[in-house]
Amino acid sequence: MNEGKAMAAQIYQKVNNPEVRELLAIGFPEMRPSMTALIWGFNIAGAKTTGLWRDEQIELLVATAVMAGGATRQSRSHIKASVAMGNKVEAVAKVAELAAQFTNWTGVPLPNVLDVHGLAKELAKETTSV
Repeated sequence: MNEGKAMAAQIYQKVNNPEVRELLAIGFPEMRPSMTALIWGFNIAGAKTTGLWRDEQIELLVATAVMAGGATRQSRSHIKASVAMGNKVEAVAKVAELAAQFTNWTGVPLPNVLDVHGLAKELAKETTSV
């Protein structure tokens, strides 16, 4: 549980958008402890402890899943976190492009275009003004 809390905090500190982290707790409060322990702790922080994945790679995997799931608000936050944690903007942009292709293929296209370059510029402004 502690590993999950720490990993979630590390990722969400990068995106100047902390309310996104709380959305599931509002809609599904009974699931919050298990999500923290299983998803953030066991799966995500667990991937880090294997030594096979670096933090920015783990975050890009999270961003990929969120984008492919069609959650555009959360996608924007995870795109910013991916860039803030060290992923190259071009790599994140390619992942967003592939996620859009995937959602089109599933018949449920993303409702909004994910402008990775624009989000990277927003992130740069936010981090220089903080």
